[in-house]
Amino acid sequence: RDICKRNIYPVPSGGGIPVGVHFTPTCNQERGHQMIIGPGATMAFAREGYKFFDVNFSELLRSLGHLGLWSFVAKNPVMSVQELYRD
Repeated sequence: RDICKRNIYPVPSGGGIPVGVHFTPTCNQERGHQMIIGPGATMAFAREGYKFFDVNFSELLRSLGHLGLWSFVAKNPVMSVQELYRD
């Protein structure tokens, strides 16, 4: 916590998950004073779906219909399945 005082986000490398690992220091009472080290992104089945079974079918279908998703999956099939399973 003393080493990092501000958010740190890496520059995308052009492959894999676009955002990468980031460091975010917290500053509120609810989370305390700590460092959050987070992943780049994950596929959600609803915009506000924080639990596995939170599904909004219209939003899910819209995501599944996005050509960018399928382009990414086609270029990174193994990683796409691994990330979906882990997250």
